[in-house]
Amino acid sequence: MRPRPSALLLAAAAQGIEAATLLVAAVLTAADTAAGRSYQRSSGIALTIIAFGAVIVVALIAVGIYRARRWSRTPALLTQLFVGTTGVYLLDGHRLDLGLLTLLVALFLARGSDSYLVTLTLMMMSMFCTFRYGYWRVLQVVRFFHDPASHWGALDAFFILCLLFAEAYAFVILF
Repeated sequence: MRPRPSALLLAAAAQGIEAATLLVAAVLTAADTAAGRSYQRSSGIALTIIAFGAVIVVALIAVGIYRARRWSRTPALLTQLFVGTTGVYLLDGHRLDLGLLTLLVALFLARGSDSYLVTLTLMMMSMFCTFRYGYWRVLQVVRFFHDPASHWGALDAFFILCLLFAEAYAFVILF
């Protein structure tokens, strides 16, 4: 039997760490539900069951990666896509510590792989973030101009719209 590639071992280890982290979260969820600290007891029970189910699935994916099973590639990729997206939302929610850590894990795994699928996934995550930012920027400009409490003049409108058009230009060039 030939030795396993280091990228394969790294991916299996990362998937295993994610399963262990999910297990900790599932145990904490179960403890909160048992102590009556969930919003509703029924939702706490459902979230606990879902969390333990996710632990099992992610652990099975880690075993599949370690054994180099073909079926484990897509679920592992989707798991990393979820991890990267979660990192973006954590950053958006002003959780800089957790968001950066999550994104660094996703990027580290991408650098350890020679697969074009990982590169395409990161491109899709980048596109998602760019579209989300574009939507947010346009929404903020529209809200600013429609807000009766904001006092803006022609010069303000000119510079705000110049910035918006510059970002739209960069957006069009990017895609």
